[in-house]
Amino acid sequence: LNDLLFLYDSPSGFSGNPALGSSGLEISGGYLYSIRELPVSSVYINLPVWLIQLGLGYNNLLHPAYQEHLATLNFSGGYAGFRAGMNFHRLFTQVKPYYQSASYLIDLGFVWQHDHWRSGVCLRNILQGKIIDITLPSQYLMETEISIAENCRLALALEKDSGWDFTFRTGASYEIFKQLNFLASYQAWPDRMGAGLVFRLDRISAIFSLRTHNYLKITYFISLSYSFKRNE
Repeated sequence: LNDLLFLYDSPSGFSGNPALGSSGLEISGGYLYSIRELPVSSVYINLPVWLIQLGLGYNNLLHPAYQEHLATLNFSGGYAGFRAGMNFHRLFTQVKPYYQSASYLIDLGFVWQHDHWRSGVCLRNILQGKIIDITLPSQYLMETEISIAENCRLALALEKDSGWDFTFRTGASYEIFKQLNFLASYQAWPDRMGAGLVFRLDRISAIFSLRTHNYLKITYFISLSYSFKRNE
């Protein structure tokens, strides 16, 4: 949903901000821009280990001519209303039959929470990893979420990629009833809309989401997750 990380707490949350992520297992899949030659899939697991939270993730983009594999190791922990985390990524890319390359990336994330609001900052690719001789952009993400009612939350975010202008995002989460949430988001520069439905049954959640594009078709995703903690 346009990378608004606070609208829905999930085991894959650390992929966007290393300080986030609920305990559980999540698998997801879809097609970028509804193109069947651009399938994407991922699996994430996040669980408490002693005093910290440990996360593992694997994300694939499998095109016949281009493949991308991202493996992630996450560590996070916190005290009171503050959390911090770190991601270690191995990004492997391959353009058949021309080249293949591996790069190592590091992200840092921080989240503060107090009463009805929480804010977060994420610094992605802080060491400016490269693919071949091309330096990948660093990203800086700031997000704030406010609970305006018991069943409604609003989120605002700014993202800055090195070499690019700011991107603004906003969105909302509305709990229709305990087992069903509606999510909506908007991104400016470039303009994109996102929407999703979250169905819950005890520890199991099913998420259907989509995002528009200015020129290409809609991207659809389906995710299934299982929480290791009841009523999380």
